Amino acid sequence: MRFVLFLTLIFISPLSYADNIADCEVVIMEKYKPEDNKQLVEVASFHPAINFIESIYNEDKKIIRTINGFKIRAVMCKRMNVVPRKIDFPILKSGIPLMLSQNFDSSTSGITKVYYKNGKFNYSYSGPDLSDLDKEKMILNLNYYNSKSHNLFQKKKNIQTN
Repeated sequence: MRFVLFLTLIFISPLSYADNIADCEVVIMEKYKPEDNKQLVEVASFHPAINFIESIYNEDKKIIRTINGFKIRAVMCKRMNVVPRKIDFPILKSGIPLMLSQNFDSSTSGITKVYYKNGKFNYSYSGPDLSDLDKEKMILNLNYYNSKSHNLFQKKKNIQTN
């Protein structure tokens, strides 16, 4: 029995790491005016993303777009695989870019950024070469995102006309 439990934990652990929202943060840019400087300085600040992600997946809640009055600029999640998945679409349709990496502090980890621009979802990737299978998944998931309905174009249009 202990052996079965041990094997179960071994197989579940990597999967939970891949989907764990506790490994996500939101990025805001806070503005400061240092006492010795006349110019405003923007500093990136990172906050747990759990409330933002809950607002995304809970239809009864309004999507959180700011923290302490500052606009959320991106969601950063640590994952073993940097290829976004279909389940990420609700985050993306909020219009906030999603960044994935095994380790954001390492220069050898891959980093994927998925964002909405020019009327469609796009991505950028830097890091070690992706496998052919991961490249195929990346394209398939982008096609999936672009085939789904959202109102990002309308939001951008409203922002420009206001």
